Amino acid sequence: MDFIIEHTTITFFSLGTILMLVLNLIRRRQYGQKGWQTFVFTALLAAVGMAGVRLLAILENWRELLNGHVPSGMSFFGSVFLVPLLMPLFGKRFGLNRGRTLDLCAPCVAGIVGVMRINCWISGCCGGRLLMIHGIGFRPPTQIIDGVWDCVLMIVLMRLDSKKEQEGRLYPLFLVGYGIVRFFIEFLRATEKDWLFLSHGQVFSVVAVIIGVIVLRRLPFKSKRPVR
Repeated sequence: MDFIIEHTTITFFSLGTILMLVLNLIRRRQYGQKGWQTFVFTALLAAVGMAGVRLLAILENWRELLNGHVPSGMSFFGSVFLVPLLMPLFGKRFGLNRGRTLDLCAPCVAGIVGVMRINCWISGCCGGRLLMIHGIGFRPPTQIIDGVWDCVLMIVLMRLDSKKEQEGRLYPLFLVGYGIVRFFIEFLRATEKDWLFLSHGQVFSVVAVIIGVIVLRRLPFKSKRPVR
């Protein structure tokens, strides 16, 4: 069973990376990138994302480390938070400032999280808690709900990106959009509410929304992107 879960994780992560590559190839001229730069940038984004989900999963389950076991699993908020910390450093190598780097990343992160939610559904993790409706037990497909919303976010962000308006706003918009919906999805998930009566995902959702709102408020009201 563990082999099957690991195999599906690799498969869907690969599919998510391909999706990110397609999104970046579509916009490479808009961002003044050559083909090889797009491939390298996408590979770096995938690596940072995977490092983030594993790192946060380990930090959330630090007690297992004390027992000599490396925690398994993934925590998607690790990617959501690590990308804006590291990717701007790489973006400089591609002639992109912080705002444009994160604009390029935002739809990609939404897309790959959406793809990975399919993996969650197949693997049976991150599922809904048991609800009783007219005496009938029902578990809401929280993975699918989350994944569909992530894909909607990806499409909306791609649409906004094509308008070349207000550089640097896409990632904070993603943080707000993802954080709000994820907060309410967590009420349906079978997760422990052990952080101030909230799940880990809900706490991270609140943090994401707060950061997103703060960044959006600090952006200039009008800041057109350069047209390539």
